[in-house]
Amino acid sequence: RARWREYPGGPQRARHFARKIDAERHLVQVQHQLMSGTYVTPEAGRITVSEFAAVRLARQPWRPSTGEAAGKAFVHVLRRFADRPLVSLRKGDVQAFVTGLDMRASTAALVFQHLNSLLEAAVEDGLIARNPARGVKLPALPAGEVIPPTIEHVEELIHRAAAFARALRDH
Repeated sequence: RARWREYPGGPQRARHFARKIDAERHLVQVQHQLMSGTYVTPEAGRITVSEFAAVRLARQPWRPSTGEAAGKAFVHVLRRFADRPLVSLRKGDVQAFVTGLDMRASTAALVFQHLNSLLEAAVEDGLIARNPARGVKLPALPAGEVIPPTIEHVEELIHRAAAFARALRDH
């Protein structure tokens, strides 16, 4: 039986093992995690992605338009991971999710950005030990062809800008 406390005077935790050596190894691992600041209580990571996303979206000081955009991005995240506990997510799961998104690469990058920030907040809140989205490769953005404006287009822009500036000055 391995017993430990998460902090001095805190509640005692225990876990049973068939062999004494396994209990000792577990205690060494827990002590290392406690000292390095990576210890996560077993209950903490059981919160689901949808539960934590609701909490995170509610506490963000975003403008309404940013909150709406984040909500739209989380629709895709929750469609895939809603009922999954945070602690169950692996890098491979996140990579498969990003790779499987059927949308433009820039939109997929935005969805990933919101998922990554959610998982980073979970790390900061002590719900998971590490962010499984770290190091995930995003779809390549297509390199668009650069077409410089013609001289006629530039002259037209200058002419319109001058007319606009004149109209502003006169009012």
